Amino acid sequence: LPLFRFQRWYIFSVACFYMYGRLLQEILVVELSSSNFSPSPFMKTIISGLWVLLKRHQLITYCLYVIGFVMSVLSLKKGKYKYQFGQYSGTMTIILFVHVQTSFFASNIFDGLIWFVLPCALVIVNDIMAYFAGKMFGRTPLIKLSPKKTWEGYIGGGTLTVLLSIPLSDMLSNFEWMTCSRTSFAKDKLECRYQEAFAPQLFHLTDFVPMQLFIPTFVMDFISSVDFSFEMKPIVLHGIVLAIFASSIAPFGGFFASGVKRALKIKDFGDSIPGHGGLTDRMDCQCVMGVFAYVYFNNFVKHPVATISYILDKVLLMDSDSQVALFTRLGYILAGQDVLPANVVAELNKLPVK
Repeated sequence: LPLFRFQRWYIFSVACFYMYGRLLQEILVVELSSSNFSPSPFMKTIISGLWVLLKRHQLITYCLYVIGFVMSVLSLKKGKYKYQFGQYSGTMTIILFVHVQTSFFASNIFDGLIWFVLPCALVIVNDIMAYFAGKMFGRTPLIKLSPKKTWEGYIGGGTLTVLLSIPLSDMLSNFEWMTCSRTSFAKDKLECRYQEAFAPQLFHLTDFVPMQLFIPTFVMDFISSVDFSFEMKPIVLHGIVLAIFASSIAPFGGFFASGVKRALKIKDFGDSIPGHGGLTDRMDCQCVMGVFAYVYFNNFVKHPVATISYILDKVLLMDSDSQVALFTRLGYILAGQDVLPANVVAELNKLPVK
């Protein structure tokens, strides 16, 4: 089958272009529009092409997808249909369960390195703790896909992971380069936008009672009368939630990978790590964890904020006349607030605003 392997890599590359382009689009806009960025004439040509890619990212992705789809249909050969569709299905499965899920790691890193390091570390901690708990107390098989996994290891590892998440999350929150988000690829450009998650706060017992549930009045009165309070960083609570997921749901990523290996009749996906298989064998649980960390952060930690990258992304969608008008009005406002010198107004009046 000529160029059949090329088609599979082409489909995978288009998926990479879409996922990473979507997640890094705002970062790239800020990077290219930075005043510190002074490209050479050759680089200016490259940058002009990047602007087109950023502004028409979805359209370009769709065109690439259509080309791949037509190319795949035209390559079908009589007598090879089952094999070809099986290979296509394998490629789609890899894109869905590996590439799409791991691409969220990029977003987690730019939201703050802690939202990448902490979830990954908790999965590793759970793997280690479950191993030792299973070795010491394991008796009851957990799942047929992994005969060595036991209920004792599953529960013991989860309990220890939750307990260890408390000092781990508290320790990581002490470093600014861990907690602050990044607006560019430069290591010194940090924006500490969500510091309330890392500052100690006073919590009461009633803060953890879901008000949506029907709870008898006398129970609520009793809880209120106790008035138990304590001071803690919110990241510790977030770490506990991440640890519960890392120990209860993330292992099923490993079980899924075990099922794939059973179907392919192999022990490990690779042998780059002696005794532990390959890199894919170590990342099976991380794929599930990365998506959860992204969803959790965007729903319970991140709050709406108009960042420079977000505004620039919208401004680029406007026509040139509207962009000049916006620039002029913003200049008037900043000059009126004494943020810009007064002589700027005279220069702004020279601009042809329609």
